Amino acid sequence: MRLVRDLQRYGIEVWLDRFEIQPGEDWKIAIRKAIEKGMFFIACFSSNYWNRQENLMNEELQIAIEKMQRMQDERIWFIPVKLNPCSISDFEIRSGKFLDSKQWVELFSDCNEGIHRIVSVIKYRQNT
Repeated sequence: MRLVRDLQRYGIEVWLDRFEIQPGEDWKIAIRKAIEKGMFFIACFSSNYWNRQENLMNEELQIAIEKMQRMQDERIWFIPVKLNPCSISDFEIRSGKFLDSKQWVELFSDCNEGIHRIVSVIKYRQNT
């Protein structure tokens, strides 16, 4: 995936389940640990997300929401990314706050600009 390669090229460590979870490992536990330990959570949305009847991403989003519920509202941790024109899940974070209220980054209109925006946020937060 281009996003992973580009983030790594900028020196950003990326945890991606298909590369990090070992054969035989409990994937639910591994994903929960990675989300809990992660400095950021990048959620990639596409029109395919909405076309699936079952979606494991929903489980990951629920874990991310649990973590966000324990955070201060102004902390940037959850970064929604649109891979193509689509909407963001409207899961509730807490009363009156929803995932789709988080500013997203589009990678389909100008991928380089989108990646630059993500890298800028991550690098800035890592240095504060």
